Amino acid sequence: MRPLSLFSVLAGLMWTPAAQAGDDPWVLSRGDVALYSGVSGTSWTTFSGAQGSLSGNDVAISTRVLTHTAVFAGEVGVTQRSSVELRLAGGWSQVTYTGSKNCTGTTCDTEVGAMPVDARYRFRVLDEIMGSPVTLTVGPVLRIGAHTRGARDQFTSMGDGQNDVGAHLSVGRMAIVGPLLVVGYGAARYSHRVLQDPEADQDVPRHELAGVAELTVQPRQRLQLGLVVDGLHRPDGRDWGEGSTTSEDRFAALSMTSIKVGAKFGLVIKQGFRLHLSAMTTAYARNNPSDGWAAGFGLSWYRPAAQAL
Repeated sequence: MRPLSLFSVLAGLMWTPAAQAGDDPWVLSRGDVALYSGVSGTSWTTFSGAQGSLSGNDVAISTRVLTHTAVFAGEVGVTQRSSVELRLAGGWSQVTYTGSKNCTGTTCDTEVGAMPVDARYRFRVLDEIMGSPVTLTVGPVLRIGAHTRGARDQFTSMGDGQNDVGAHLSVGRMAIVGPLLVVGYGAARYSHRVLQDPEADQDVPRHELAGVAELTVQPRQRLQLGLVVDGLHRPDGRDWGEGSTTSEDRFAALSMTSIKVGAKFGLVIKQGFRLHLSAMTTAYARNNPSDGWAAGFGLSWYRPAAQAL
């Protein structure tokens, strides 16, 4: 789940009667603006092969991969039922021990730069505030990541070096349960990879599925707590060890599955401003790091559209 979306929900719940209640599918109304900036860190040391991380066959790479990221995200309501989001991120990634037996060639080079750029248009099809049993949002998505192509063969890569186009769908509902405001939603995204070099990238997966589910509770007016499950699946591609492990596409061409679980905390500092903390860890991985963890900190700001007199 993107940090911006979380803020959009929380800010709405605190300060507007017809609240946006989470990440998806509660979009901003026309003229509303939400901004998020934050930092995060990730770490991993073990890679799971084709049998998956529950098999006990994970392989330690004899070094730790650390990635430090700064994120900026913005959302603007363009109509009463739709909004546009943009997410920018960048930072650096490094290994703690370059003398590892797995650090051959450029595999463990430190990488500094921008990550893929994500853009999304969201249109609200159903609205529980207007009587529907759920709120439902759909729309197109775009990811621009060709600028990360030069480092796609590294443990420290910032992206797969490709551009993606696709679509998303999200559904959710808010409810008062005793003294608590409870918000639940699920979202799914399909992406089609637009290859930069169809001949050289013939093993790169063309399809990607991603999903997220979140359940949050608001026990107090300024406080919100949440649990989240995040998944990623590439059905095509190849397993680790198939073909040449020295290929530049050896990571980007993997067929993979990853499931992460985590918790989030939000606290309103003052009207329109919210503090965010999050932590996640890998629950299952196939052809992907199996012991990854991530922690993030950020601040968000929400401004509703000026009301006409």
